[in-house]
Amino acid sequence: MKLEIINRYPAGEPHPVQLLFVHGAFMGAWVWDKHILPFFAQHGFAAHAVSLRGHGYSEGRGRLHGSGLDDFVSDVDTAVAEIGVLPVLVGHSMGGAVVQRYLRGRRLPGVVFMASVPLEGLFGTGLDLAMRGAGLWIGANFLRWFGPHVNLQALVRRALFSPEIPPDSLLDFVRRMQPESHRAILELTFLGSCPSERTDETPVLVLGGECDALVRPSVVHRTAAYLQTLPHILPGCTHALMWGPRWREAANVLLDWVAQK
Repeated sequence: MKLEIINRYPAGEPHPVQLLFVHGAFMGAWVWDKHILPFFAQHGFAAHAVSLRGHGYSEGRGRLHGSGLDDFVSDVDTAVAEIGVLPVLVGHSMGGAVVQRYLRGRRLPGVVFMASVPLEGLFGTGLDLAMRGAGLWIGANFLRWFGPHVNLQALVRRALFSPEIPPDSLLDFVRRMQPESHRAILELTFLGSCPSERTDETPVLVLGGECDALVRPSVVHRTAAYLQTLPHILPGCTHALMWGPRWREAANVLLDWVAQK
């Protein structure tokens, strides 16, 4: 399986720790390359982002809907092998569930969960969305099954961003989005990452946005509690922590944590 991996390297001697970023649903490696990969390269870190099979420029687009979470875990394994070192893994949203599955039985320099899908799955989150607003619930399901369209800008703004996002940045994001695997979404909804008791000692950072409409702070707190750590809730931030106007706040927290670990 040929995978797209975007690599950004620092100009000078790199930090010994490298980072590999795993995107969420409807996205690809591109979502990290607007701000996050260049940011870490400028701060001395080799930073990489993989497009999971069927996403971005990776192979498998024609078989996307048959791809599941374990297939995506295999893609992370491939990307790690190509990088050649064990990296800090950073997973956003659906990518958080993929990273959690990848972590089983492996010891890494560190893992980061950014607005991660809850470990118990999306079913409860879906009910919460339905209770808070039928429009957002219907729109989210339309995105889930049929993929994005440029006319869905208002929905994407409400679900992933704050009203302050510049219109051109929002349009750029929406135009890059793509359909998501039906199988993966079903697995995320009803199975999650199938958590078991955590026994490893890999350092963990759990990030969330105070204003995230999809993965609310209470969900982030539950994820952190299971992973035996404290969450970092970013004031004013929304679901797309790596793209919105406040992306630098998430990047700085992650940079400080990696430098300390």
